[in-house]
Order: sequence, then C-alpha cells, then structure tokens
Amino acid sequence: MVTRLQNSWGYRKPQGRSKYRGVSWRSSRKMWRSSLRHKGVVYELGVFKTEIEAHGAFQAKAKELKLYEY
Repeated sequence: MVTRLQNSWGYRKPQGRSKYRGVSWRSSRKMWRSSLRHKGVVYELGVFKTEIEAHGAFQAKAKELKLYEY
C-alpha cells in the first residue's frame, strides 16, 4: 500500500544531481547531503561519501517518522 505522500514523491523532479528523494550533492564538501522535511520540520540527516549511504539515512528517518507502511 502506498500513502498519498509516497505517491506524490514519484512525480517530483529529483533535487540536485541525485536520483533519490532527499539527497543532493554538496559541491563545497564534495559529499552527498541527506535531509527530510515533515510537517514543517526540516531534519538535516548529514553528509555522506556515497549517494546510497545518504539515501539509506533518508529511508531510516522516513521509517522512524512512519512515512512508510510495511
């Protein structure tokens, strides 16, 4: 089952140069940045060496906030 929020994610253009939602490239640090906005609060999840690690942090926080249904 997909929530309305998850469904809307599929139609948005990815930010920065990443193909993953919530992940963008920080050229000043030459690292991948991960962040998530939920109910007006921005969660800065950190910077990572790989795009996959940044995406993993996004997924973990989304699961913690119960944005995913499993």
